[in-house]
Amino acid sequence: METLHNREPQEKSLTEQADAIRASLTGLSDEDRTLLDRGRVFDAANRAVQSWKDGVSSFSTNAVALQSTIQTYLSQTEPPPPEPEMAILAAAYAEHRRLLDDANLALEPLIIRAATITAGSRPAFPA
Repeated sequence: METLHNREPQEKSLTEQADAIRASLTGLSDEDRTLLDRGRVFDAANRAVQSWKDGVSSFSTNAVALQSTIQTYLSQTEPPPPEPEMAILAAAYAEHRRLLDDANLALEPLIIRAATITAGSRPAFPA
């Protein structure tokens, strides 16, 4: 997240520089100016896509960490003690395990989807 905040001023500066260069160009036809102005639209689209991918990457990092925590709980959870009320303790233990198993299973396809999104090539819009 900090990296994103650091990139915003740099991006704004580059955008301002590009706008200044576009404005200073002389001898361009109206069609050329229109194409240059369209470049801003594509730049904004690229920034939006990159922001989405950054969010997915952050989600993925946190989901992998959560899945690791869940797997640790699953491997270290002790079976219920036999006393007192074995049936109640066994039911609570079983519910605890089901919750962790379900969470672990639910995270797996989401992590895979996130990896697919972040690994894919970023759509590059012409500038």
